[in-house]
Amino acid sequence: MSRSTAAPSESDEDEDDSKTSDGPGAMAADATLTPDQRIENSIWLNTVIGVGGLIYLVLYFSSLEEGVLSGTTLNTVNFIFLFLGILLAPFFF
Repeated sequence: MSRSTAAPSESDEDEDDSKTSDGPGAMAADATLTPDQRIENSIWLNTVIGVGGLIYLVLYFSSLEEGVLSGTTLNTVNFIFLFLGILLAPFFF
């Protein structure tokens, strides 16, 4: 059992370079996104869902008669972080 230790040829390196998404063909790859990838990467969908969640939180806290602290539970804190994450995700990923 002997292993081949030959260096890869230049044609092998060229093939590897064509598979990366940083080259000039990156735009062509983005143009062929499937519908689910377009929805997953859309900024408007994150914005609509995130703003809707924050509007709900404002309405929830404004309807409390005892004040904001009476309605602050672990669930509402998690809800706040969830919708802030949805709103800010397009800027980081």
